[in-house]
Amino acid sequence: MRTTNGGRLIVLAALLLGGGPAVAERALNPGMPALEERYRLTNEWSVTLPGRFNRRLEQDRIVFAQPGFTVALRIWGNDRSETRAARLTRWRHALPAAAFDIEAADDPRALRLGYRLREAPARVPAFHGVVVGDSGHIEVAMSFDAEADLRTAWQILRSLNEAPR
Repeated sequence: MRTTNGGRLIVLAALLLGGGPAVAERALNPGMPALEERYRLTNEWSVTLPGRFNRRLEQDRIVFAQPGFTVALRIWGNDRSETRAARLTRWRHALPAAAFDIEAADDPRALRLGYRLREAPARVPAFHGVVVGDSGHIEVAMSFDAEADLRTAWQILRSLNEAPR
């Protein structure tokens, strides 16, 4: 599958998470497997979750769950062998006009872009972003119930990294 954002869709993962300071206190579903901390999404990518989360598979999705916080990930390959900067520039130009609180960050492992969108019927604006590495990039969409969970959203975005080569 190809889209205009470049690359081949590798994985679509939806994570239902609990965020903010009360992450560890939120009850997990005893009927689903649980995991915590670092989780390998693909051979190239991993995420570090802030606490324990339920895990389940849904068709083409992997779901991690705690009440009150949802993260959806799409992992794309770099089939065109484009630079990180070129792919991030394309993302910047494609941001929705309604995007606000736009922030970019880079480190030796990845380039990151985050922004907010007001999405009905959510009480709190959603957090979206992209993490661009050498092997590909990850689209991120997060919704949460409390504005204080924005800090957790950035923490999760920053934790998405490629495996060292």
